Amino acid sequence: MPRAFTDTERDAIRGRLLAAGQDLFARRGIRATTVEQLARTAGISKGSFYFFYPSKEALFFAIVEDVETAMQARLEEEVAEAPQDAIRLLLRASLQAREENPLFDVATSEEALGVMRTMSPDEQAAFLRRDIEMTEAIAAHLAAAGVTLTATPEVLAGLLRAMVFVGMHREDIGAGMAPAVEDFLVDALSAALSGGDARHAGRPAAQSRAGGAS
Repeated sequence: MPRAFTDTERDAIRGRLLAAGQDLFARRGIRATTVEQLARTAGISKGSFYFFYPSKEALFFAIVEDVETAMQARLEEEVAEAPQDAIRLLLRASLQAREENPLFDVATSEEALGVMRTMSPDEQAAFLRRDIEMTEAIAAHLAAAGVTLTATPEVLAGLLRAMVFVGMHREDIGAGMAPAVEDFLVDALSAALSGGDARHAGRPAAQSRAGGAS
């Protein structure tokens, strides 16, 4: 049987497992990554792995949750610092999610979706609820700063997910066309979500930020 660990050892090992998982899952995917590989990389036995997580899939979703929690904290901080630019910031962050997170492709793959289908309905609902909790918190920050959203947190969460997929498919849109498409979407959605004037939504982002003089 695996030996008992002290609290300090448990915290250290859990950290190593999260780091090992982030690296291995990003490089190999979920199916090709084994519990033995994860345990060996973290410096523990295969048997000890199950003291921390019931399966490699559970570790994977724990990592995704950690990454999302860190991203949420960063976005909330940036929103609090610049509430007037918050909507544009959120949309841009969604477009760039793939570049910022090496686990992104795995987390949105059919493989990950298949694993998610094995979760209980309550677990699935809790996992999806995190996006809405983030947009609820951001809406509260905006309201405190006097910025009113024209969409519910649920709709905002859906729009941010949609922008993630736009960012994923830049190659399909076309390398030359994608930046202009993204600028248009960011400008148009920013105007719509803030109840602003969307007449100049198609202008380049640099002009929009500068005030977009006619």
